Amino acid sequence: MSLVEKIKKSSEKARFHTPGHSGKINQLDVTELSYSDNLLHPQGDIAVLEKKIASVYQAEACFISTQGATTSLWEAIFATKDRGDFLLIGNVHSSVYNAMRAFSLRAYHVDQWKEGMRLSLSIKTAIVTSPDYFGKCLPLQTICEDLHKRDVAVICDAAHGSHFVFSDRLPPSASLFADLTVHSLHKTLPVTTGGSVLLTRDEKLTERCALARKILHGTSPSYITLSSIEDTFSAENELRNGYEKVLFHVKQFCDGIKKPFYVVANDDPARLVLASPFSGSDVSAALEKVGFVAEMSADSRVVFIVTPYNYDRLPDLQKAINALDTAVFAPYKADDFIYTKHAEPTLLTFGGEWEEVPLFEAKNRKLYLEVGLYPPGVPLAYSHDILTPEMIDVLAAHPNSRFGMNGDNVFVLKE
Repeated sequence: MSLVEKIKKSSEKARFHTPGHSGKINQLDVTELSYSDNLLHPQGDIAVLEKKIASVYQAEACFISTQGATTSLWEAIFATKDRGDFLLIGNVHSSVYNAMRAFSLRAYHVDQWKEGMRLSLSIKTAIVTSPDYFGKCLPLQTICEDLHKRDVAVICDAAHGSHFVFSDRLPPSASLFADLTVHSLHKTLPVTTGGSVLLTRDEKLTERCALARKILHGTSPSYITLSSIEDTFSAENELRNGYEKVLFHVKQFCDGIKKPFYVVANDDPARLVLASPFSGSDVSAALEKVGFVAEMSADSRVVFIVTPYNYDRLPDLQKAINALDTAVFAPYKADDFIYTKHAEPTLLTFGGEWEEVPLFEAKNRKLYLEVGLYPPGVPLAYSHDILTPEMIDVLAAHPNSRFGMNGDNVFVLKE
């Protein structure tokens, strides 16, 4: 009997335990009980589920989180923090910088990995993101092989790639190459929000990840999310069949899109990136008015995540796109943002006493938190960088897409 079946069977009993709604809101919402196992020390159905997931991804071990990929990333970083310094490659999630800051770690950043790049001997763990928001993948196997020759472990934030394993026509799973892989299951699989996994390929790191979860994961995991994860990996064949249908219908969709719209070629065909000569936010807003909500928009692109549960709406989306009145859209003009460049590994600085000040009063001040625009999530400036007037103008012009701020205030180091 599965975890879900045990919970449903027990729902017939009177509940005098947490949560306080006693099953009235959702019967799957329970706590650690005699039959429901314990996520922080799994011995029963959760342990079986984690072994199943590890097998699917060809990993040694799996650690589920019901608190999202951020917690899984923190667990991976905690498990490797005593090896040495970190190398952050390319665009990494804000939670990575926050972990460096919270754990008082040293990290270098480089814009992209180049084979043979000179590294400080203190660097023992690298963090990469693949795929990105737009379905682009790094040459992960090559990067991992190069870094492993230098005794550098690799953490891959593959939050948007948990579905790759369900089709041979999708890119290979990051778990085949990286020492530690994080998947945000709920982003592309039928898992409720917060479901993620940390996958390992190394016995010693597996032991450290087990401890990391005990320390960092909350003591009230969501059994609604756990149940959805169990249901998902009990339907492996259905997902494989579903993604075959996804890929078939995506091709039909791409073939039927009319100019000036087109679909950008990428590594993950299930990540539809619609481009045009117009502002992506304008196109996205127009489609939402007629009933189609995209994942996000950036510059002249609109991103749609296609799954076995929504591919049947692709013909309707195609018709809606082709029917858009392009005369109402202003031409897209690319922003000339000034990003801080790190062509070579550059040591970052975290921590210090901070204060919160209005954006326009922070000119030429040193930052406490990274600031930038999402998407794409690349910092305009990093912790302890100088916030220039040009950067302030960019942030002021995009109030709805900036990160690292609190409303109109920015976090800077005390002078």
